[in-house]
Amino acid sequence: MAVCITLFKIRVLHDYFLDGYCRALSFTPTSASMLLMRRRGLLFRQNSLSEWSVLCETGLTGFSEPEDELVFEVRFLDRNFAYYTKMEAYDAESDYTLSAFCGGVDVMDSLKKEAGKKRDGIFFSCHVLLTDVLLEMAKAGDENMVELLFQSKSYYWEYFFLLGENGKKGDSFKLVESDGRLSFEGAVMVPFPWNSQIMALKVVSLQPIGLRERYDYRLSLLEFKQNSPSRGRVWMRNVECPVPGRYVSSVCRDDYMVAVVYL
Repeated sequence: MAVCITLFKIRVLHDYFLDGYCRALSFTPTSASMLLMRRRGLLFRQNSLSEWSVLCETGLTGFSEPEDELVFEVRFLDRNFAYYTKMEAYDAESDYTLSAFCGGVDVMDSLKKEAGKKRDGIFFSCHVLLTDVLLEMAKAGDENMVELLFQSKSYYWEYFFLLGENGKKGDSFKLVESDGRLSFEGAVMVPFPWNSQIMALKVVSLQPIGLRERYDYRLSLLEFKQNSPSRGRVWMRNVECPVPGRYVSSVCRDDYMVAVVYL
């Protein structure tokens, strides 16, 4: 019975996911690559939702053709992938290829646009060259890991707090994160974008904040009275983090993610 070892692995990482492992893409060898693997005695396996392996027999002595390469068609499993992933230069109507190698590869910076019409449903084609050096490293016990890296989009967080009759004229407010990981501008009263007859308390983050599938920030709105400006009291705990696409207005900037809080 033949003994197999791992020739190389492909792992997809994305900082949108809490554990860093991207579960939003699929990898499938092309029909030509399946035939090549059959001729070379290679096996393709999925290890997890974010990792795949190509195995070879320990008796394999090398690859006879210098142009031997495996091509994987990469498709979306999550239709919202483009919404939370930094991919501004990507043209959805164009065909793209990626030449992958062992180590980390920033995918969106490394994609090559190809001539010709885009194939339906394919994000890009990932090419891995089969070399004798790759085989020797696998036999020596090296992991030969190809890591494909994606980054999430970042937005400024913009809050509109509707105080109604609760807020007193002259009182000031401040939005804080319990561990100091986020910073916000001072709160100001502005016309509410969806109804200019209503005034709202606006607060904007000082820096863009990366999109995540879930946040562990703990936000509180503090109130500072006119007669005690140095001592704030908690007006509202557990302020909800903004949700992408929930609030959209022509007066809001494209790089802002908006939350509306009713008090």
